[in-house]
Amino acid sequence: MTTEKALNVIYEGLLGEQSILVKLRNKEGLDEEKYDLILEAIEVLKEAYKDQEYIPKKLALAFLDVSNYFIFGDEWYPEEEQEKIEDAGHQLVQAVDELLS
Repeated sequence: MTTEKALNVIYEGLLGEQSILVKLRNKEGLDEEKYDLILEAIEVLKEAYKDQEYIPKKLALAFLDVSNYFIFGDEWYPEEEQEKIEDAGHQLVQAVDELLS
């Protein structure tokens, strides 16, 4: 995956109209295929930006408060699915932390 493709995966996966965050809010569950693609894109970007002090502003926007999008009240999802979603959120935050470190 190229850096440009990875950026587009992040932008569409976290900011787009059919993003995983929109799907979660619409009670459609975690789009695991799109989620895995986002994690793969972050790995590409870790390498692309490892020697850079800055990342694109839009990329920073995509990651802003991302962890909050994976936390729901008890009425949103069954407990087991909620735990899976929260774990995915933690994993995503960890990947973002590694990218930005």
